Amino acid sequence: TRFSPTDLEPWASTGSVSWELDLFGRLHAGTRSALEAEQAAFWDLHAGRLLVATRVADAHFRILRLNEERALIADSIAANRKIVEILRERRQAGLLSDTELLRQEAEHESLTRSLLDLDRLRGLAHLQLETLCGGSSLPRTSSHLAAVRTPALPMRTTSAVMTRRPDLLAAESRVRSAFQLEESARLHLLPSLTLGAGASGESASLLSGFREWTASVGPRLDIPIYDPRRLASVDVRRAATDEAAALYRRRALLAFQEVEGSYLNLASRHRQLQTAQREVTALEQARKNTLATFENGIVSQIELLESERRSLEGKRQKLALRHALLRDHLALIRALGGG
Repeated sequence: TRFSPTDLEPWASTGSVSWELDLFGRLHAGTRSALEAEQAAFWDLHAGRLLVATRVADAHFRILRLNEERALIADSIAANRKIVEILRERRQAGLLSDTELLRQEAEHESLTRSLLDLDRLRGLAHLQLETLCGGSSLPRTSSHLAAVRTPALPMRTTSAVMTRRPDLLAAESRVRSAFQLEESARLHLLPSLTLGAGASGESASLLSGFREWTASVGPRLDIPIYDPRRLASVDVRRAATDEAAALYRRRALLAFQEVEGSYLNLASRHRQLQTAQREVTALEQARKNTLATFENGIVSQIELLESERRSLEGKRQKLALRHALLRDHLALIRALGGG
């Protein structure tokens, strides 16, 4: 193996230290911008927590609704089973045809299929709740939606909403951060004074000492006359500030719309729920009357089936309105920034 001589570049080492005097507040504006960006991230975290909390509550309410709806279907199955027994007794006595008995048995199987589907939906809702809670195993609850009591919601003014919603506070902090960056870029067009010191040395190898030394110390005054890059930076920061302000205005308008929409939905849901309550009371009384007359052989099976179906459908509609009312409460709480 042959080796050829190679000339190495001299070893050089440099070091410097400097301190810029913040004459016009440019550095301080950059610091304030970083602090506002940190505050925006803090409010984003709170907005995420509020979103997760509302989704957990929504999943819990869905489970309670499915529990109560399953109880309604189970009661209907029990009542239908008694009707089937009555029809079988009449069939054995020769007072009823096979068609009417088969029709009632088909209705019984339809209710059973609905019950199985509710079990499936309840399992999926419980799985969703466990996922929202971090994947931990949760005990299954048998409570119903009727046991939930919603507290009275406070009436908040526009200024209160703007100071409580975490997404609005995060957008406001981003506007302040962008404005401070724009101010820092604008102040960078002004002269700056820097105090610094530096030293450098060169040597032929790493093992020998430095043969040449250079040292400098003193102030440095930077007076920009025309710097296109700095001027372009000001325009970029101004555009970023305008964008952040536009996003804040859009977020504020959406927040006010969500609050007003939630209040309107709640008022309408309360009226609908009162109407549904009266409807269920009337349908249930009609069902009982029809069942009593059916047992006496006065009304037909078709009328009884229709009465049973309408009563069950009315109860399920009332339950759906109750669930929607609770979801509207959650939407209003989130729109108000938590409660």
